[in-house]
Amino acid sequence: MPPLQSPGRRLASLGLSLVLAPSLASLSLPARAAPTYHLVDLGPSTQADHIDNRGDISGRTANDVGYLRHGTWHSTADVGTIAAADDRGDLLEASWGGQVVYAPRGGSAITLPPVPGVDWSVGTGIAPGRVIVQAAVGPYYIAACYLWTPDAGYQAFGAPGAPCVANAVNESGQVTGWHVDDIGATVAYVWTDGVFQDIPVLPGAVRGAMEIEEGTGINRHGHVVLFARMKDGSYHAGLFRGRHVVDIGACAAGAPLAISDSDQVIGSTDAGDGWLWSAGVSTPLSQLVDAGPEWTSLQGSSINADGVIVGNGLLSGEPHAFVLRPVGAQGR
Repeated sequence: MPPLQSPGRRLASLGLSLVLAPSLASLSLPARAAPTYHLVDLGPSTQADHIDNRGDISGRTANDVGYLRHGTWHSTADVGTIAAADDRGDLLEASWGGQVVYAPRGGSAITLPPVPGVDWSVGTGIAPGRVIVQAAVGPYYIAACYLWTPDAGYQAFGAPGAPCVANAVNESGQVTGWHVDDIGATVAYVWTDGVFQDIPVLPGAVRGAMEIEEGTGINRHGHVVLFARMKDGSYHAGLFRGRHVVDIGACAAGAPLAISDSDQVIGSTDAGDGWLWSAGVSTPLSQLVDAGPEWTSLQGSSINADGVIVGNGLLSGEPHAFVLRPVGAQGR
């Protein structure tokens, strides 16, 4: 069957890949200053997907999947491509075979039982003791969302019969993503303890049936980072803290935005470097680091509560994963 389609993104065989907007509003670039992050190269043919609040990095080498702790690589058996990781170090596999696989830290990979009554499913997000699952239901393969826990099994959420996509879950079980409302608009949401809350439209974004707004990350406080299509055709990222949405700058449609517990946000563009939003300012990653000109296309993938960023870029044209550590930071 064809994969489910999300506005501004498509689901592909190795997790969520991006369909990027052809034109973007320009970021306001600050003047070059002393570097605030030190770049650590994780080596050639590596990929960094997630960093938890202990500083452990989940990702892959050319031949293996696992995590890096204190400079030592630990393999995780039976996991292929990582779809998500949590702050306990559990990994969720990006599998499209109708089975959802996750690997608890230090244990063997577990295949979750099938979602009852669905034709196809894939895991899209993980938090300690929780997995969110995307499924296709019925003859028209309508997108449906489920939260799985070891004790309760699967719990469906979203309006029955209305397309719903889940992108991220936090340790409290709050989920964000997008759903289609009764007028056909694509609306970002937060789901908390059975209550479905629509996130307000980003100021300046398209409204009505042509609206596209999608939650892509959620932190432990329930704060959501999202993207929306603006009236000029560009895409902007937004930050929702429970009442209002704040515009935090231009981004690519479907950018894999991540938010830390201290409300720092990282995101991608369709060309060049990704960016960091912190304390009201968006800055390209290349302007924050002490890397030389041989480093290009720096794209962040995750950020932890200490402001440590992991991501992927090109070193002299070859793929390398990296860690960005705040200058002067101690420990993790």
